Amino acid sequence: MMLLKQDGSQMPFEPTDFRVGLDIGICGRSIRIYDCDDYTRTFFSNLGQVQPLAQTCPEDSFVDSQKPRPHKKDPELLEYLEKKLGGGRIASQKQFLDNDRKVLRFFTRSEDLQFVWHYFLADDTIEIREVHFPNDGRDSFSIYLRRQKLPQSFDVNQPGQQFIGDNYMTCDEIDPEKDLVAYGRHFKIMGVDKSTQNYYLDKYHKHFPLGDIEKPAPREAVVV
Repeated sequence: MMLLKQDGSQMPFEPTDFRVGLDIGICGRSIRIYDCDDYTRTFFSNLGQVQPLAQTCPEDSFVDSQKPRPHKKDPELLEYLEKKLGGGRIASQKQFLDNDRKVLRFFTRSEDLQFVWHYFLADDTIEIREVHFPNDGRDSFSIYLRRQKLPQSFDVNQPGQQFIGDNYMTCDEIDPEKDLVAYGRHFKIMGVDKSTQNYYLDKYHKHFPLGDIEKPAPREAVVV
């Protein structure tokens, strides 16, 4: 059967039209020549037209689609099915159960006064306690800031206007080189306890120096 070229010349195919690596059109289909046998290579060598090296066979898309592949786990679908069957946990509940009773402790100083920051990992709330000593001459209000979520920015709003959004401080944003800020007041981090230091080293590769509450020097005895 004689095949005509599809370039509009109405000329039949000749042996020199076939070459490894070329795409030829036959009956409306594009066919890639990726290899030939030894007899064909010898034939073209005698003509002075050496065939290029063999190419990899293009993989058929349909055959590729039939290959078994491991199913990818869809975390959202998995969570939906768990909740539909009565299981699973909401994100906030899981965070609370995984981090219950886990507290990060920061020893800070602000305006020559000592404060202890407590960061509760269970719900990302913060408590600030003021350090007092006997006869320090200050009112003994230990809680400077009751436990709550701490907004990153604080503005004086108009009456009736509340804080909009969910832009609160999280533990990953705390850095040993930066001050902690609570409603415009800066607190310099002087140190942390051992468990807080290990937590940041393991999870965020941040190194916080160890610290503790600095007790005042004892007063000199007065001889009367």
